[in-house]
Amino acid sequence: ESEPTLTAKIYLIVDITSSDIELRNILKKNPIECVRISGVSELSAHDKEKIKNFKKICHRNDKAVLLEDNYEFALKNEFDGVHFTKGPSEIHKVLKLKPKDFLVGVDCSYSKHQGLITAELGVDYISFKVDCNKNNDISDSYSDNLISWWYETIEIPLVVENVKSINEIIDLSVICDFISIPPIYWSETSDFDNIVKILN
Repeated sequence: ESEPTLTAKIYLIVDITSSDIELRNILKKNPIECVRISGVSELSAHDKEKIKNFKKICHRNDKAVLLEDNYEFALKNEFDGVHFTKGPSEIHKVLKLKPKDFLVGVDCSYSKHQGLITAELGVDYISFKVDCNKNNDISDSYSDNLISWWYETIEIPLVVENVKSINEIIDLSVICDFISIPPIYWSETSDFDNIVKILN
């Protein structure tokens, strides 16, 4: 039996404490599909300038860049989209008023029900946290659970969040579209090199 084809792409998480140089280097050297900037709900004037510069770096490297939760700032400053860490009450309004090419993703945590409702609204992707598999009887298997079911059944792209190990990345790489990689992993060169080898 042939090995499954690896499908997941790197969805890079950058936070407000990351540096321009770090971001520039990692985008230049690695196959990253999308960047999300976290920790931007309340921004100082300095923070605003910093994430605008992050956006410029991403666009120079032909990468889409999304902000967490801060829809109005993302829209006003021509980011590529917004990622809501919780399904916002105004999601209907956001989806109705947003520009056609503006991406909207929503974290649905561990909830299949929330995922289905959100997908029906017309978002561009949803994300689940990997801990949604914590009740699986076979601890090292991702078959017959929410993530694999979604990937096989629903067309809306899936981002997996909260991955804790290289082994989890290997297992999940065949049953999701994107795996989010936070700074704790990509700031360690050896760890990130291993991740790139798996997902490239």
